[in-house]
Amino acid sequence: MVYNLDVTKDHPLADKFALDFNDMVKADGGRGVFPGETVAISLDNAERAKRKHAPESTMDSALGITSRGSLPRTRNKRMLMCEFRFKYKNWKNISKTELEEKVAYSKSLMQENYDGNIESKCFFIFDKSVYQQAKSYFSRAYSTRTGGRIVVTEEEFLESIF
Repeated sequence: MVYNLDVTKDHPLADKFALDFNDMVKADGGRGVFPGETVAISLDNAERAKRKHAPESTMDSALGITSRGSLPRTRNKRMLMCEFRFKYKNWKNISKTELEEKVAYSKSLMQENYDGNIESKCFFIFDKSVYQQAKSYFSRAYSTRTGGRIVVTEEEFLESIF
């Protein structure tokens, strides 16, 4: 899979909630190592606009992706959800139930007025200081589905998607 700006901008939420991806990452405590033209949909902002007084928890962002090597034609367009976990200092504060509720609600939020696909894999981007512990926790918590919940650092996400 590879990031695609056009797929991101084609999502109905992009008109109001597309932001610079590096700005989003930096606001959450990351460094922002991604290409300058990278735009993502802020699912947090979309949810706050929808339910001002009692917003549900959502994944932080969604990016448009396609199959790697499909340019100039794009194949298998879909949206990929990401969660930033840079401020986590203790992996024990991670709740599988809470994460799955975020994923499920974010998916339903993104599917409103959208007939495209949502990638089943979700990326959780951690700071290097807790990355190994978080990765270990996810592999235990998701023993049969670890492939769908991917723990990475910013650099690994950059390498995987860009």
